[in-house]
Amino acid sequence: MPTQLIWGALDARSPLSVAREFERRIPGARLAVIPDCGHVSNLEAPHLFNEIVRGFLDSQR
Repeated sequence: MPTQLIWGALDARSPLSVAREFERRIPGARLAVIPDCGHVSNLEAPHLFNEIVRGFLDSQR
């Protein structure tokens, strides 16, 4: 199943090491890291978050 992971680089609740482990364990997963964001990157950087989601969805066509 295509999987896009989106992570805030400054996420203290789920650090980047957790994201890297998910990326390693989910075959074919893609990880996008949003700089200067924490756990709610969709609210902290909505434009960039939406760009990542749209890019992922476009790549699945």
